[in-house]
Amino acid sequence: MLGIAHTKWTHVWTLARTGSVGRESPVEREGLFVASTGFLLGEDQPMGFEGSTLELLARHLIDDVAWPALDYLVVDLPAGTSALQHVLARRLKVSGALLVVTPQQVAHLDTQKVVRLYQHLRVTVLGGVENMAYLRCPHCGEEVELFSPAEQAQTIWELGVERLARLAFAPMDSQQAAIEKLAARVVEKLGAS
Repeated sequence: MLGIAHTKWTHVWTLARTGSVGRESPVEREGLFVASTGFLLGEDQPMGFEGSTLELLARHLIDDVAWPALDYLVVDLPAGTSALQHVLARRLKVSGALLVVTPQQVAHLDTQKVVRLYQHLRVTVLGGVENMAYLRCPHCGEEVELFSPAEQAQTIWELGVERLARLAFAPMDSQQAAIEKLAARVVEKLGAS
């Protein structure tokens, strides 16, 4: 998304070294500082790590990156409940989680598990974003549903998750105002937590 490419596959990754080793510098793009597993692996290389290795990888990204002073640290996680959420909850002071879900039932059912995991870990769920919620018809301007929506009783909204944004299936630059409004709402909620 930021135009950072790493095509070379990694076949050996050093987990421990003797002596002092400098910390990795994050890549800066458009005012964002980024460190990613994508910098360790080729972009088309599968991440075939076991749970214990994932913990070491998470610890590397937290402890071995020379982060500058940050206003916010955003961690983009894959969907699901995994060892990564547990590691981050133990290693970082997590101020809150923002969940992203598409309208269909299976997405809501999977994300309900994440809500319950964060409740168990005592991580505040700031709210949710419904992504690809609709497509705006270029002719009449009406909203067209792309997916059959989940029944209200089976949504994360029924678990008390506040819907902070409903984003269209559209290019990001056409949704600038909605994204800025979402960012302001997240900052507001972080200030209140």
